Amino acid sequence: MITALNKRKDFFYKEDTTSFRVFNSIGDGIGGLTIDYYEDYYLFNWYSQGIYSFRDEIYDKFKKLVYYKGIYQKKRFDDKGKYINDDDFVMGERGQFPITVKENNVKIAVDLNDGPMVGFFLDQREIRKALMNKYAKDKTVLNTFSYTGIFSVFSALGNSETTVSVDLANRSLEKTLQQFKLNNIDLKRNKIIVEDIFTYFDYAEKKDLKYDLIILDPPSFAKSKNYMFKADKNYKDIIKKSIKILENQGLILASTNLEKMNMDKFISQIKEAVEEEGKRFEILEKFRLPEDFKVDDRYPEGNYLKVVMIKIFSWSRFFSFFILWKVINV
Repeated sequence: MITALNKRKDFFYKEDTTSFRVFNSIGDGIGGLTIDYYEDYYLFNWYSQGIYSFRDEIYDKFKKLVYYKGIYQKKRFDDKGKYINDDDFVMGERGQFPITVKENNVKIAVDLNDGPMVGFFLDQREIRKALMNKYAKDKTVLNTFSYTGIFSVFSALGNSETTVSVDLANRSLEKTLQQFKLNNIDLKRNKIIVEDIFTYFDYAEKKDLKYDLIILDPPSFAKSKNYMFKADKNYKDIIKKSIKILENQGLILASTNLEKMNMDKFISQIKEAVEEEGKRFEILEKFRLPEDFKVDDRYPEGNYLKVVMIKIFSWSRFFSFFILWKVINV
């Protein structure tokens, strides 16, 4: 535990980022446990009944090593690997949630005692930073599977033209509004839609709506009334649907956290989808886990996050350049 804390010591002194991972399971030497930091509150995620049985000893040692306001936990070790609903408070003082943390000076509302999720995913820090600093400027952005709209927040703060956040969960409206208001973002230019994203894809295509940048960050498995999505089988479907409503030379940010799908397989799904739509693509940037998410090289599946920013071209544009090149070089 001391070794893990020492590896993250620089994070504790960052004023622009007050949320990060302190302990990352096998990457830090103990499987089945992660620990995250949120502005003097700590969240333990227990993925194994075995390691959870040592919780008293672990908590006792941990609280002697750090300053904390409060400690919370999520138990995720039932027979289906799901979160066990409970009061997640462990010790210290209860938080007056939502609390506000910062990531690259962007404010994010967090609730550590409101079900299985807290409001955003720490592992996508570098992707959000790139979106804000490099890719969103002057773009019309569609944020699919938007959850609490954090990608939309970073896009808006990166001077996007507009954002549209789409998620099936009714709570997404309230939670996304909360994040927008926290960052004083103009709601007139940032729309929130509670709807099945597959229904929205069909609607947008029918209405000839087009976007400059589409963000795809689906769960590994999702089911709605009319659709079922499995990342290992159906990711290319959402790539194809995105291409149909993407502006010429538009961007797609494609993300998956499915462990069993490596980067090569992920890119092959993207390639297959793009080719089936009669397009070609260029990979502008790849992302993996940030530095606080330590990975053991002997367990490559632990580096689960795969994200690529791609640019989509029509073949006609490619052939135009090819013909021009041939003329110049005759």
